Amino acid sequence: ERMKRIMLTQQEIAFTKNRKKLGDELICLIDENDCRTPARGRCFAQSPHIDSLCIVNRCTAKAGKFISARVTGSRDYDLIVEQT
Repeated sequence: ERMKRIMLTQQEIAFTKNRKKLGDELICLIDENDCRTPARGRCFAQSPHIDSLCIVNRCTAKAGKFISARVTGSRDYDLIVEQT
């Protein structure tokens, strides 16, 4: 029960932080982009395979490229961004 309360508190903190990033400009490294689904990338604060992701809508960059992006929303721990 204690661990559940701690995890829910941490989740609330993370989701609040994500909401505060709405409209922010980020530099994202694109990790995956098959051009059929939103690309997956990460900003400076996101470690690969550990932290949340940036889900990049309308991304034209290939994997391994950096892009400028604007935060347009969030889904769970991930940020939803659009290439600018």
